[in-house]
Amino acid sequence: MTEVEKVPATRSECAGTPAINRRTVEDMQQKEKPNFLYYTDWAEQLLTFPADLRLKIDDAVKRYVLYGEEPTDREVLYSMFGLMRTQIDRDRAKYADVCNKNSENANKRWRTERMRSHTSGCGRIRSNAVDADNDNDNDNDDENIKKLSNESKESADKPRRGTTKRAAFVVPALEIVKDYFSKIHGTDTDAESFYDHFEANGWQVSGKSPMKNWQAAARNWIRRKSEFNKPANTPNHETRKYNFL
Repeated sequence: MTEVEKVPATRSECAGTPAINRRTVEDMQQKEKPNFLYYTDWAEQLLTFPADLRLKIDDAVKRYVLYGEEPTDREVLYSMFGLMRTQIDRDRAKYADVCNKNSENANKRWRTERMRSHTSGCGRIRSNAVDADNDNDNDNDDENIKKLSNESKESADKPRRGTTKRAAFVVPALEIVKDYFSKIHGTDTDAESFYDHFEANGWQVSGKSPMKNWQAAARNWIRRKSEFNKPANTPNHETRKYNFL
């Protein structure tokens, strides 16, 4: 069957449901009134009909398309009109099915784009939340670092636990030295010798280190008492003379 033209009814719109049945076509006819196809085969066959019947059939087809009206004239109803009506219903059902599929595809694209937009928006919100959380974490880290730095500085300024700060050395009085020597089995002479020795060298140990504990030095003095009191081994006049000779 060859298509010859499209006969406009009123306006071209997509119609109802895609089910191919008379109810669907009637609803579409009442609501949408789309175009319909007019085939060349119809025109060729109608030319063989009497003019008055041909005009009746043509008028019945248009009223059926526009208003869904069935012809009441039995001559028209049982003529070529039945074949034309069946083809019109089939074409319009196909057209409705295409419209529905296009509508579904458009809805799918719309839902997909909306989902992408929603996902993108959530991603931005999540990114902003993560950035804000990172900023808070960084601020907290900076505060913790400052706090630890201050605590370390304070702990460095304070003396360590378990250690006592050594008191500065104070030169003892001679009477105190004598009293201590009497306790370690020394004599007043020992105490005076000890006192005079360190008083002369500025209370230094080994001639270079400041004294820290004079009691310990006193005990060491008593232990080495024999070394300190040993007379110097110097030759007498006769020995020197003998050696000289």
